[in-house]
Amino acid sequence: MACKFFKFIWPTLGNCDDKETENDIKIIKEDGIQFIKDSTWKNKPEIFLEEARRLRDNESARRASAETKGKIYLGATLALISVGFSVSDLTTFKHLFTNLNTGTNFSSGFFVLGFIIYSVSTLFFAFEILKVSSYRRVDIKEIVKAAKSNKPFDRLIREILLSVRWDRTTINQKIGLVRVTEGHFKRMVFMFIVGLFLWGIWPQIKEIVQFIIVPLLLPM
Repeated sequence: MACKFFKFIWPTLGNCDDKETENDIKIIKEDGIQFIKDSTWKNKPEIFLEEARRLRDNESARRASAETKGKIYLGATLALISVGFSVSDLTTFKHLFTNLNTGTNFSSGFFVLGFIIYSVSTLFFAFEILKVSSYRRVDIKEIVKAAKSNKPFDRLIREILLSVRWDRTTINQKIGLVRVTEGHFKRMVFMFIVGLFLWGIWPQIKEIVQFIIVPLLLPM
């Protein structure tokens, strides 16, 4: 229960009931790589080659999609931060956080502070998505070696599948970070909207009610 509440406030990678450790993931990856190395494709290897290429294309597409979303969240966060600064200045921030004795200022300060915290965290996770990672690919060297081997199809299939399995852990982590970034981004937007309402719009509504609507409702 405490874990779910914490993840609601601060989204992170993994689930509360996820007991898989980093060492377990490493063992699964190593077992998968060894399984590929021990496999053979005797009957119709061209079919397996086509499927291996399809898997490689799918993994590349997943990586590109995750990085594209990371760029979108990064740009949207920077745009929202610039909007926040354009509707305020340092004097306004100072006045807000030095006059927290009123309920409106306290609430506004809470949501503005939340917006700042989630802005920083969203930027951090967006940069984590875009962080350069080592990817394995089938290049000229692997193709030349396959051509010189006794079973070129088998060698090429093995190299492609190894590159897919090698990259999958990193790409899965990128996709997980996209979900985390999305969670922080949504909370940042919520804090921004509520903070802006309490800070800029609510005082105007109070003045309208106090000086216009209330006198109209009072008996002459």
